[in-house]
Amino acid sequence: MNSTSDIVVLFDADVRACAQMDQLVAICAEAVDADADARLVAPPRSSVEFEAGRLVFTTGGLDDVVGFRAYDTFPGSRQDQVVAVWGQSTGTLKGVVVGDQLGALRTGAIGGVAVDRLAKRDATTCAVVGAGRQARTQLAACSAVRPLTDVRVYSRAEESRRRFAEEMSRDLGVDVRPMTDVRSTVSDADIVLIATSSVEPVVDHRDLRSDAHVNTVGPKFAMAHEISAAMAEDAEWIVSDSPRQIQAHGSGHFLASSPARERIEHLGRLRPGVARSGRSLFLSTGLAGTEVLVADAILSAALVKHHAVSETC
Repeated sequence: MNSTSDIVVLFDADVRACAQMDQLVAICAEAVDADADARLVAPPRSSVEFEAGRLVFTTGGLDDVVGFRAYDTFPGSRQDQVVAVWGQSTGTLKGVVVGDQLGALRTGAIGGVAVDRLAKRDATTCAVVGAGRQARTQLAACSAVRPLTDVRVYSRAEESRRRFAEEMSRDLGVDVRPMTDVRSTVSDADIVLIATSSVEPVVDHRDLRSDAHVNTVGPKFAMAHEISAAMAEDAEWIVSDSPRQIQAHGSGHFLASSPARERIEHLGRLRPGVARSGRSLFLSTGLAGTEVLVADAILSAALVKHHAVSETC
């Protein structure tokens, strides 16, 4: 058994210091392709019910890298998610990542895969609806796969959208402008990233370009959903990173009674570089196993960084 000194434990600050979004997008692209080919171990998430809430588990892996993620839904949760990574051939616990930054990066990176495979190759304009952590990682991943020159952001809170615009302009080197209404934000945008906690639709699909690509990250439940079923029904392409997870939701999914549900394709079935006409919609579900692969890459980067620092001391 490893001694505790052999096991790497990372927290949010470590994850931010070691993560490279272009690398994470490539890792998630490999994962969704592997899932489409039935090579990724990625069963639907499971949970254990307690009086105050649930513990939720996702488990999976690819090749030698395996592990799990656990998070809670308890009132007042600090979202201290845990991702543990093992080497399958050695049976060795490689490390543990604690916090919610990794999950947001993983979701953003999968969103980047969707943009790369569905948005126009010459897309340069992006609209962001939402100004939280998920919106930030979605935009970072989008910027990693498309040469953005004009980004607009809308959030109900003026201070939130102003701060988002300032910080993301600085971090990405792209002009990000805060907007005062949703319609002017999404109108004429090549790419629309929707990442809110809203329980009702926040964008009217009739305000979108006919060839726009949309990522939706927020709620997709029958009684709480940030986009309408009409947006999906109006799309030429409807894609998800895990159609299996959507099926597992059953009647609880917002498209359960919509004919659009039967048209959902697996993101891994779409290869990059293939031109697609019409509007496209990506339904982010959080493909199991991807958080383990992302954690493995960040743990490896942290070890390289640690060794580099040690050699200079």
